[in-house]
Amino acid sequence: MSLAAYVRTYKLVYDLVMIRCWCVAACMLAACHRSESLPPEAWTVSDYASAGLDIAKPWTADDHAKAQRTLAAVTRDHRERLPRFNGVRSGAVFAKLLEDPPDDMSSPVDARLLAHLARFDALKETASLYSTDALAPPPREWIELMGHDLVQAAVLEHDADAFIASLGPDDPKHAVRIAEQEKMSSGFATMIVGGLLVADQLRLAEDDRVTMLGYVTTALPAIFPRATPEQQVQIREVIEKQVAAFPSGPLRTAAEAARRALPPQR
Repeated sequence: MSLAAYVRTYKLVYDLVMIRCWCVAACMLAACHRSESLPPEAWTVSDYASAGLDIAKPWTADDHAKAQRTLAAVTRDHRERLPRFNGVRSGAVFAKLLEDPPDDMSSPVDARLLAHLARFDALKETASLYSTDALAPPPREWIELMGHDLVQAAVLEHDADAFIASLGPDDPKHAVRIAEQEKMSSGFATMIVGGLLVADQLRLAEDDRVTMLGYVTTALPAIFPRATPEQQVQIREVIEKQVAAFPSGPLRTAAEAARRALPPQR
């Protein structure tokens, strides 16, 4: 790919990521004030297959994006058709939504970056289908989808490093790209804070809070070092408060795991 094409791809991807990561962070923070129940699940695997969701084949990032659009269409005014986490009728479909496509490390770095961006976006948009009440805690499906989005954010951090490196040290816009990457990283750090605040919510089931902390812990090693100094202080303070406040049990254990995922303080 030519340098000009790389530059166009870079600008497109980072503009989109900056917009989307802040939207996701805002969604997580807003979730701290809402509670949501879903109607009984109605569709089976065969119903989704008839609508175009074939879970028997391997999915690409584009397939995940198509699945999001399909679900948005078939569940409009029919939330009972949303697939459920561990659902008896639709659990296999929801599990497919969480399944990451295999990475082709032989493909160009910009192609991998765009594929991960498509996955990031599909997860966020699918999660939004499960949360329609702005004043209520989110269902477990939202927790799972947004948690996976945090993990994709960590992957995008690595992709960004590889993409910038691929342009070489003589890239005339190297300093600009580094500045843009720092903005993106700050947005991802805000997502981490959002995930921690979700885990703080007493109206959520303990297992949901533990699950969100697990996703935060997975994403921390890639995202925390790129956060601003102020964000790093905030993240450490929230986790330390959680370790101190949570009673002995799975929730405190999860908070302690998050603390261990942080690099040592200098």
